[in-house]
Amino acid sequence: MEEKTILTSEDRPVLTDCLLDLGVLLIESGAEISRVEDTVNRMGKAYGAMRVETFALTNYLSVTMLFEGCVP
Repeated sequence: MEEKTILTSEDRPVLTDCLLDLGVLLIESGAEISRVEDTVNRMGKAYGAMRVETFALTNYLSVTMLFEGCVP
């Protein structure tokens, strides 16, 4: 059985910042854009997000996450 990590509302912006930093590091290291989006999505879901939307370009990165109990 897969265990989900429960984040407090104070932890969620920190997670978002970390995922953005991760995405930037991957892009700067030459990773393919699809790899960046996939990795950020998987990590967001691993930390309990119900939905993660990532949009990446070589000069732009956007991450949006939806958590259980939050209104979209």
